[in-house]
Amino acid sequence: MNKTRNVTITTDKENLLKTIYAESACLLLTDTSVQQPDYLCDDNRQLLEAELHNALLRLAAEIAPAIDEEAFDPSDAELRLPLRLPEKAAPATRIRLLTERYLCDAVLADCYRHSRYGSHFEQTMRRDLSALRLATSGISGGIVPSWS
Repeated sequence: MNKTRNVTITTDKENLLKTIYAESACLLLTDTSVQQPDYLCDDNRQLLEAELHNALLRLAAEIAPAIDEEAFDPSDAELRLPLRLPEKAAPATRIRLLTERYLCDAVLADCYRHSRYGSHFEQTMRRDLSALRLATSGISGGIVPSWS
């Protein structure tokens, strides 16, 4: 019999926004081109919160087999992800960190999709998703590649 455990991944919206702002600021500081990327800041908060919520819904769809459908509420304003994980899945803290990174990269990919940075964030988001699928599946014994 396969044993499972229920885990709820809760992310801190404020920390996610700080990470997004910091990534955006780094782009601005390191880009020497004439046409610099737009800088994301607290003025964009409502948009970014909506983008975070949409990214969480996309993530839930991508890892649907791991979602605890009885506890999942897509209209919940909090960034919570209830999971039903196999016993061999990665620890919840690892899954939370991967989830946070996925959410930030997904938002940045959406915000910068029309700039040269969009593809970078899109690739990083895909890598994060692969790592999350491995972490939640249990098929890797909870081991997630070092690149994740």
